[in-house]
Amino acid sequence: MHQMKNFREKVRGRELLLRIFESAFAGAAVLAALLLMTNLKYLTPGNLKPVPEHALDVLKRHFAVFLIGSFLFGAVLDLFLHAFGRKVFSFLEEYRYPLAIILFCLLVTLKLHGSSLGMFRQMLKGDVDVPGVLLGTVRAVRTDEWSVLSPIMLSQYQGAAPFSYFSEIVRGSTTDVFLEYGAPVRDIAVLFRPFHWGFLMLPAEYGYSFWWCGRLLALSLVSYEFGLLITDRDKKISAVYTLMLTLSPVVQWWFAINGLVEMLVYGQLFIILLHQLFTKDKVWIRMLSALGITILGGGYIFTTYPAWQIPLGYCFLVLFLWILKKDREKLKKPAPWLFLAGAALLMGAGVFYILKKSGGTLQLISETEYPGKSEPGRVMPETLSLYYNYGLDTISSLRAEAVICDRAHVFSLAPLGFLLSLVLMIRRKKADFLCLAMDILLAVIFFLLFVPAGFPVSKLLFLGKFSSYRVVQVIGFADLVLLLYTVSQLRKETFTKKEALLLSGGLFLLFAGWISVLTSKGQWTEGISAKWTLLCILIPVFSAGGMLYLSFLSGLSPDSGKRSRRELSMVLLAAAVMFFAGGTVNPVSRGLSNVYELELGQEIQRIAAEDPEGKWAVESGGSAEEGSIFMASFPIMFGAPTITSVNIYPDLERWESIDPEGKYLEVYNRYAHINLMLTAEETEFEPGAARDVFAVRLNTEDFEKIGGKYVLTKREDLDVLLGDGKFEKIYSADGYNIYRR
Repeated sequence: MHQMKNFREKVRGRELLLRIFESAFAGAAVLAALLLMTNLKYLTPGNLKPVPEHALDVLKRHFAVFLIGSFLFGAVLDLFLHAFGRKVFSFLEEYRYPLAIILFCLLVTLKLHGSSLGMFRQMLKGDVDVPGVLLGTVRAVRTDEWSVLSPIMLSQYQGAAPFSYFSEIVRGSTTDVFLEYGAPVRDIAVLFRPFHWGFLMLPAEYGYSFWWCGRLLALSLVSYEFGLLITDRDKKISAVYTLMLTLSPVVQWWFAINGLVEMLVYGQLFIILLHQLFTKDKVWIRMLSALGITILGGGYIFTTYPAWQIPLGYCFLVLFLWILKKDREKLKKPAPWLFLAGAALLMGAGVFYILKKSGGTLQLISETEYPGKSEPGRVMPETLSLYYNYGLDTISSLRAEAVICDRAHVFSLAPLGFLLSLVLMIRRKKADFLCLAMDILLAVIFFLLFVPAGFPVSKLLFLGKFSSYRVVQVIGFADLVLLLYTVSQLRKETFTKKEALLLSGGLFLLFAGWISVLTSKGQWTEGISAKWTLLCILIPVFSAGGMLYLSFLSGLSPDSGKRSRRELSMVLLAAAVMFFAGGTVNPVSRGLSNVYELELGQEIQRIAAEDPEGKWAVESGGSAEEGSIFMASFPIMFGAPTITSVNIYPDLERWESIDPEGKYLEVYNRYAHINLMLTAEETEFEPGAARDVFAVRLNTEDFEKIGGKYVLTKREDLDVLLGDGKFEKIYSADGYNIYRR
């Protein structure tokens, strides 16, 4: 008896030691991520060395504090998890909606967001420490966010008619800002964009926080509900799914651009509400579900980014068919179909209304050289490498080159989901609809990546409307859904200890070999040392180990308390890994004072208020290879109509007035960043190195002909340099000069 007691005490000691190790690891990962976030300001383009070197230097000097902090954090977390973990998780799960509302109100009240708008401050003042950035760093590579979308959104607060459907500020001419890029508008069409409602009700800093934080919380809540649906209400697996999707590098790098977050929210919530519509008999639930489906369907359509919309649409189509199969017993009732038909009619009416207002814009965009006539991306080895290089995404926050955004991926642990789907179907000796449908979808998409865009099947499936880069990123979403679904299904199976060890061990070794071999040969491992590559291998390998544990081993223990603690540990470790991988991408910023308090911006606002009709232009070099074009949209945030702000579609009438023969039509007939320089010589247009850039050396007389009056430039003595004496310098600040013609 005495020996048996000692044995039980040893087992408890080992269990306690293992739990402390797990929590200490999570603590170290979280603290390491926080350490990185405080040092990311030392990031330099194309080189990750300054950040790790500086962070490691800090770590060496404070190693004892970090080590003690990690273990204290781990020990407290372990005790908390051991004593209250299930209760806390149950509390958070049960009251997630009121807690989310309270958190949302707090975040908006504090004016928090993840934008890199502070880049304007860094460019103008040269500040490394940007005021208002609490954690992390502004991301120069996210130009689409801080130099395009955010200025367009904030420009809607300005002018004689704020939040108009057609802005007079963007492009310095009448511009449809609802359809392309999607700015907030005071129009019934905004019903399809619920995250814009805050702009219409709140001042700029609060409205911007509403938009940013609202989408983050909505994606988290909707992903959790969607996880519950596909896992038959397995709460732990759903929590892991939520973390792996919301904090995936591709979601965080593209968080503000091209509607990716909206597509994921709208698509997942559409499936959830469809399920509610068929399974709930209460009329008010069906009415709300139908109304939600109306808004979500229209919202998805008007994200207007086919490169993701179409392939993601195929994923949601598979899930739509799965829901119909899942709820097939309820399909015989006519009431849900009537509500669904009503939702479709309402959505159709809304779409018709918007197309009537924006039909001309759509026609114009479809006839542009880019994106209208652009060819889809070709399949390249580096494109397919995204399928297995998600391990490298875990340190993507340390890279500064622009291509990091295109290479970001969903942290899906592919092809683990595919392998587990085979195990599940073999185990059950029958096909599983969702497993089979997702496997077929993945196979079809992979096949179409190698098929020319002109192939009949490609045309039928709209292959020409999306690029191979974007498709591979969507494949990651399908892989993630498949992974979490199969894990939840396998947890229902009964495995002997031997079967569980053989299956999990075999799959673990196969996956570890796959990642180890392919990651080391990844397309963008250049400049990464062996130590960092090893980290990129170990993170997905250990994450896969956690998934396999949940699939096969978690159910073997007869102790429900132990099982629950182990499952909570998996959630904790997933949170730590994903916080490191995706949570460190965007900064934590407060307010917009780092933009609105700039002297240059305040002077532009003063001039624009006195002369609201005066058109502005920003000089940025005039050559397609040199000069900065990212200040071009700066004036629109302060209400100045700006010709050179990003032309989200071309103003053909303007350019044709100085190019009546259409000599340069192919150059300026595109979505474009405009690199302008004023000159006394003849006007010339030049294609840019990228498809969305063109340069123009604009004669001063032509500048006046297109309505130009004010110039923001770094050049001194512009009037002397141009030799016509018609420009008057009226202000200088932050290295820029304002001239009036």
